[in-house]
Amino acid sequence: CAPRSGGPPDETRLEVCVIPPRADTGTMHYAERVEVADCRGRPLVLVTDVEKGVLAPLVERQVPVAPRHFLLLGWSSWGGGMETVQALLDKREWKKAEEFLLQGDGRALGDAEKGELLARARMELDASEQMESVRQALQSGEIGSALEFFFKIPTDSVCRPEAGAMIVREAESRIDSILQRPVLQNPDFTEIVTLSEKVLQVDPHSAAARSYICLARFGENNLPEALASAQELIAEHPQAAEGHFYKALALYRSGKLEDSMASVEEALQLRPDDPDSLLLRAKLAILLGRLGDARLDLSRVLAVEPANDMARALYQKLTGEPSAPAAKEVSADTARALLQRRR
Repeated sequence: CAPRSGGPPDETRLEVCVIPPRADTGTMHYAERVEVADCRGRPLVLVTDVEKGVLAPLVERQVPVAPRHFLLLGWSSWGGGMETVQALLDKREWKKAEEFLLQGDGRALGDAEKGELLARARMELDASEQMESVRQALQSGEIGSALEFFFKIPTDSVCRPEAGAMIVREAESRIDSILQRPVLQNPDFTEIVTLSEKVLQVDPHSAAARSYICLARFGENNLPEALASAQELIAEHPQAAEGHFYKALALYRSGKLEDSMASVEEALQLRPDDPDSLLLRAKLAILLGRLGDARLDLSRVLAVEPANDMARALYQKLTGEPSAPAAKEVSADTARALLQRRR
């Protein structure tokens, strides 16, 4: 308090109660309601304008609190500019952040700091427009166009992961649709490869995309490419069982039984109860004359999947039971089943 006019200063006692805002306004300087009572208990209630978010000191607000004293109501904007802009950026209100900085409301900020925040706000504003273009392209079924817009989004933008996720979801949805077709032909597997490669453009580390490519190569009966894809998956994700299983499967179908056995052993070390790997090891054991090992693996498969026709057929043959159904090898038809099982 200060004396209203001349005379010696004296003391006026005030009690101040500040009620914080109910919603996050982005700055510690805001208050929704300020209650002031003077020494005689006369209440004075002042309500701030939270929506406008004014931070400048309001020295023009002079409120009498005693015959010769008045209260200057205001608050410092020191630090408030940064808090407000950061809150707007966190809420992805890029346009409001840009307007706040351009209108001079961030005057407590230094020029360099203000310039950096303005650049970020504008970058995110442009990125949000590109992300909307990604969404519209996907709605029109244009994944290629969506990728073009995606790559225009800066890598440090918060919009980039979200835009990438939209593309990945669309690609995987299309793969699911392909797998629902009654019969898969080579063009279908080619489409799966194409979609998976688009996913890898967004996420080069996607294990799922590399798995799709590998299994699609099996469907095409392209064993060299299947093996190469499996090795790429292993290089990218050495602790994932998938790559080792696909490598073992490619080697098995190429007639390299010992090498296939070594790879499937690695797969089972990483995922001991995987029925596909157990079944493959059982088939390899039969071809290598290890019938006891084959029976053990087949019984483990049937414990997990009692309805597994191939495991049951092989087990019946090994135990001498008659009328065992013929076991099927991996073909274009069963490649789809693998794709569906190992999603």
